[in-house]
This record gives sequence, C-alpha cells and structure tokens, in this order.
Amino acid sequence: MDKKSELDKINGEIEEQLIREMEEGENKIEKKGYLSIRFWIMLGFMIFMLYRVLKPFFT
Repeated sequence: MDKKSELDKINGEIEEQLIREMEEGENKIEKKGYLSIRFWIMLGFMIFMLYRVLKPFFT
C-alpha cells in the first residue's frame, strides 16, 4: 500500500511537471508563431517507431 501511494505521488508530480512544460512550450510556440522543425521530426519519428512496434499486434 505504501509503495503504491508513493508511486501515485511520483506519477502525479511527473504529470504536473509535464503539464507545466507543455504550457510553457505552448507559450513559446505562440511567441514564435510556428512549431520548430525539430519538434515535427521527433513527432514523426515517434509515430513511426510506435507503428513499427505495434504493427505485429494488429496483423
């Protein structure tokens, strides 16, 4: 029970940090007026890797 609550606490902190970083990122994007090329490359690569990893489960 203790370990579970500790994990929940850690997960909560991580989620809060991610949300905070996303909000900061959105503010930076609004200032720039566009998304960085690096962001799109990383996003495309991650989707591609997920597709390759998950493809066997759907066939």
